[in-house]
Amino acid sequence: MKRVLLPRIPQGTKAVIFDTNVFLAYVLGNSLGTHLQRCPQTKNFDITHVAMLATIARACDGRMATTPFILTETSYFLEKLAKNFSDALHLLQGVVVAAGLAERYVESAKLMVRGQYIELGLADMSLLEASTQGYYVVTTDFRLIGKIEKANGSGLNFTNWMYDVS
Repeated sequence: MKRVLLPRIPQGTKAVIFDTNVFLAYVLGNSLGTHLQRCPQTKNFDITHVAMLATIARACDGRMATTPFILTETSYFLEKLAKNFSDALHLLQGVVVAAGLAERYVESAKLMVRGQYIELGLADMSLLEASTQGYYVVTTDFRLIGKIEKANGSGLNFTNWMYDVS
């Protein structure tokens, strides 16, 4: 069995925040692992990757956070998968409550006046901001991780990492 090395998470990190596709894989993997392949946003994930995400969260002492934008996008994709909306909400509720997810809110207007809003949109702008405020952002978005690195933020390109260790 190959030993998985944790990504370098800066000391003093407040919490880990998973970008939408990553969080969606985490939610599905922790409740309905069989649905990972049914969802276009998570088709490249498997249950091993979900375990890797749990390991990353534990490396931050289990502290996880999210944004209203991530929760909204995740519930939208879950609704498309579920037979009814209440099933989707129960999936999301189970993971959010079990993880004790903290919610990080930044007013949309504050994000929209920043120079990269048109390029990144609200959800990614909130992650870019969080990455420079002591949060560790895990994403599969190459463009976003590039912006995080350029801003001296803290984050991980999970796509590269999951293939390096699997």
